[in-house]
Amino acid sequence: MTSATASGPHITRWTPQLGAWPDADGFRFKVWTPGRDSVKLQLATRRVTLDSTGDGTFTTTVAGLEPGTRYGYVLDDGTALPDPASRYQPDGVHALSATVDPRAFI
Repeated sequence: MTSATASGPHITRWTPQLGAWPDADGFRFKVWTPGRDSVKLQLATRRVTLDSTGDGTFTTTVAGLEPGTRYGYVLDDGTALPDPASRYQPDGVHALSATVDPRAFI
């Protein structure tokens, strides 16, 4: 989103509430899946339990991840899914998602 001011263009940076988003030293993950007791983040070599926020969303931050890292979510019934708010599905919509740093495109 861009708007003009007397001093020049002003860029408003939007940060999505869901999906994978770059953080200070890694990526923040947030998914909305109401009615679940737990959700895990599936990375290539490990699973990370997400914290429930109490409103149907689950979140975690993982340090050290780079853009292009493949990930998905594993629900409490064992169902593995890509991120429904993914910005990149390199192997199609049914495969793992990949992290993206949209700031690289500015």
